[in-house]
Amino acid sequence: PGPDMRIDQVGIPDAMARDLFGPRVARSVGPAALDEAMTGNWVVVNRAPTLAPTAMLAFRPVRVAGPAIRIHPLACALMNADFDGDQVAVVLPITEAGQGDARERLSIAGHLRRDPSVVRWLCVAHEMVWGLAELSRRPGGLAEIAELAGIDVQAPDGIITRETLQDAMARRLARDGVDAALDAIQRLLHRGFDVAKGSGASICPFPGEGFDRPVEPDTDEPAAWSAYGDAIVDAVTA
Repeated sequence: PGPDMRIDQVGIPDAMARDLFGPRVARSVGPAALDEAMTGNWVVVNRAPTLAPTAMLAFRPVRVAGPAIRIHPLACALMNADFDGDQVAVVLPITEAGQGDARERLSIAGHLRRDPSVVRWLCVAHEMVWGLAELSRRPGGLAEIAELAGIDVQAPDGIITRETLQDAMARRLARDGVDAALDAIQRLLHRGFDVAKGSGASICPFPGEGFDRPVEPDTDEPAAWSAYGDAIVDAVTA
């Protein structure tokens, strides 16, 4: 992932950038000329298998060091991309019409304008949610989160959840539009990362070792297991 990039950017390895954009500049291509050729263009990134519309997204390309293509953490869930060696294809539309389609139809903003429910997939970065949940437990934390979000975020039992964050961003999108919602989500992402990193917390590989687990139900009834899940949450957040 490339958390230092904007949500509309994709990190293209230097060698690939030269293959894609080299023909657009004359003769020998230096870094400055290559960057200039990349500016203003969109590339289309496809994560196969293409089982959902967001498996194909358009980004602004930026050069990065190393051999890996980097996508924004908030785009990972949209593309069903994780960190175990996934591969993607990167395509450069060479016509003005192709560039226009990439910008208007295949960018994250374009997907959001067409299908507002996509905003819920932009709020699932794990460290982001954990950090914001931890922040919401601190004095003044909820007020800070509301300021970053530009809208109130509900905190059942005194702690925000992924669902309440998703609901807040859906309301922000409906009220203020795509650009405002994307800006807010990116602010929340960076603050959540900062809190998670600063906390020094880590997740135990043996769930339940750090607290007294409630007794598991001896039935297959969904209601009993739902109550058990609520009891686990209460124990973890106590």
